[in-house]
Amino acid sequence: MYVVSKEGEILTLSPKDINIRYRESDLLKFGIAVEGKFKLKYEDPKVIKERIREFTEYRERTQPWKTKTAGCMFKNPPGSYAGKLIEQAGLKGFRIGGVRVSEKHANFFENIGGTAEDALRLIDFVRKRVYEVFGIELEVEIVII
Repeated sequence: MYVVSKEGEILTLSPKDINIRYRESDLLKFGIAVEGKFKLKYEDPKVIKERIREFTEYRERTQPWKTKTAGCMFKNPPGSYAGKLIEQAGLKGFRIGGVRVSEKHANFFENIGGTAEDALRLIDFVRKRVYEVFGIELEVEIVII
């Protein structure tokens, strides 16, 4: 994998360097990936198409997948779900500038014409509100660069 470091250098990394895990890796210690090769295993195309159909159907049903989002905004705290806490704090649809908490899934923030500043302010507001209501500190899941 090729990565551009903060200093602008192009680095070549191996899978061991990156240490990919579920929802985690060491990639950002090095920089931003710009090219990579991935080894995939063969599977029957019919099985793959069915799996894609099922995943797509699930996303359409449960997530705001046709709007501009960065994916789930917060990690799920132990024993709970970030989206559920945000919803129970009364924040579904809450908006700062052009970024709002999704009505469909409260752990997604939709960009409806906002700025990065709007998003950062909404992140801070939601974290503070959930802490006030539940005493739980939400941890941001996205990487802010």
